[in-house]
Amino acid sequence: MRRLAVALPLLIAACTLPHEDAPHEDEPQGNGPASFADDRSQPVAALLDHVLEGYFASPEHDGYTVCAATTDGREAAALPFEQEAGLMARHVSLASFDACSLVDGAWQNVDSGTLAQVFEVHSFSCTDIDHCSGFVTFTRRDTVLHNSLYRMTFADGAWQFSEDRRLIGGRDG
Repeated sequence: MRRLAVALPLLIAACTLPHEDAPHEDEPQGNGPASFADDRSQPVAALLDHVLEGYFASPEHDGYTVCAATTDGREAAALPFEQEAGLMARHVSLASFDACSLVDGAWQNVDSGTLAQVFEVHSFSCTDIDHCSGFVTFTRRDTVLHNSLYRMTFADGAWQFSEDRRLIGGRDG
């Protein structure tokens, strides 16, 4: 009985309302994967991370299979495994590239045959280790919904992005 008398106040204290400074459920807890924006050596992954963050945070996110890729203008290709796995850890709605397939010119989910959408980085280049640019094309099924030029500068310990939506750039090739 004495143990219960000692443990009871501890249990009651543990069940009290959280402190005002405690994060809410929908706020980042600080234990998720780090942003690629902080890694100077991975500008393509940083760009996709930036674009996907905006997409998945928007009300436009509609639950379709979403994949990310790079392309040389001829064929889309998966990112290196570590980058793709890191992006999937940061964006739980992102599928691996092998879940999306281009069939008769239209993206679809490999398993279900349902609509898929792909974010592709193309025409990417860096003038030096701190300045890069490239296009990101967002294609749903067989329609390009969005194609923007992004300029990137590594400053203050992270990649900074600017988007130019006025340019409708084609792929090389």
